[in-house]
Amino acid sequence: RPRPRPLPAGRGAPRRGFGGRRRARNLGRRARPRASARLGHGRRRRRAGWLRRGRERADVADRVAKNPALLLGQRSRGLARGHVALPGDRPSFMMTRNPIRGNRSVLPAMRMLLSNDDGCHAPGLEALAAGLADLGAIVVVAPDRNRSGASNSLTLDVPLRVRLQATNRYCVNGTPTDCVHLALTGLLLDEPDIVVSGINDGANLGDDVLYSGTVAAAMEGRTLGYPALAVSLLDGEERPYGTAVRVVRDLLGHLPKAGLPPNTVLNVNVPARPYEDLAGLRATRLGSRHRASGAVVGQDPRGRRIYWVGTAGEIADAGEGTDFEAVQQGYVSVTPLQIDLTRHTAIPLLARWLGGTPFRG
Repeated sequence: RPRPRPLPAGRGAPRRGFGGRRRARNLGRRARPRASARLGHGRRRRRAGWLRRGRERADVADRVAKNPALLLGQRSRGLARGHVALPGDRPSFMMTRNPIRGNRSVLPAMRMLLSNDDGCHAPGLEALAAGLADLGAIVVVAPDRNRSGASNSLTLDVPLRVRLQATNRYCVNGTPTDCVHLALTGLLLDEPDIVVSGINDGANLGDDVLYSGTVAAAMEGRTLGYPALAVSLLDGEERPYGTAVRVVRDLLGHLPKAGLPPNTVLNVNVPARPYEDLAGLRATRLGSRHRASGAVVGQDPRGRRIYWVGTAGEIADAGEGTDFEAVQQGYVSVTPLQIDLTRHTAIPLLARWLGGTPFRG
């Protein structure tokens, strides 16, 4: 039986342990020059990788020079893959691929937070999420059921629970305002670029904005410092949500150039017709309605009296420049709303009246 070769000593000596004798025997049979050869081979592989990545960067740079839209995320295959990561239990907008630096996301696509008041399973919200998916990363945080008419209410008497419905969809047992507030103050790890609320099943015209949960979700996003958009589709025989989606895409493409005041929320109402049949976009003011109809009185199976809120009042102000007039003529109504409800023109009159009123502390 031949005697085994002596084991190398020093830094290259094998460690004893599980299987250490076999590793030691194999290491003793190897020659030292082969280790240096392997080191040289690793250097050659790294150098080849550097050259290959350099050629890829040059090729991508040429493609971007020919098509600058790649930088905007409109046609880039990587930038169109916006989805949510879940580090722990908090969602995050994943940084999408940058066409200049491969997997290093230096120029992320647009990050959008979507919500509504019709519920996380509403067809309008699903159509909106699908229609905006190629523009960037999307996270949906919406009520777990229909919360129409919830306005700007917050849930303060019970805790809020968030349920993961899909990869980028979360349902909350709260109001639309709860959903946006929770998403922007504790749920999301990354900040969105814009908050889009809708697509609401029905119009939000005139006085409707005071009660609308769709408008309230956008208002909450604007209150917390983010650009916001509320989108509604008018009633009709058909529900062309695709028309509203295309309108939203048009507005998102031009919104950065609008130069609107920072406290502005856009309330968008889209007529229920094909996109090609729209007359255009029109900037409008809010109209008004007459007083709502009376409450509907009923009786439950136990003989107790119940009440249903009456329907909205008829149109009172549909004059020139109102949102009612625009949608009646086939235009998309875009109304700028503000959070400040102060009647500034009445302050001097009120001050004079208060100045002449005796006050006894």
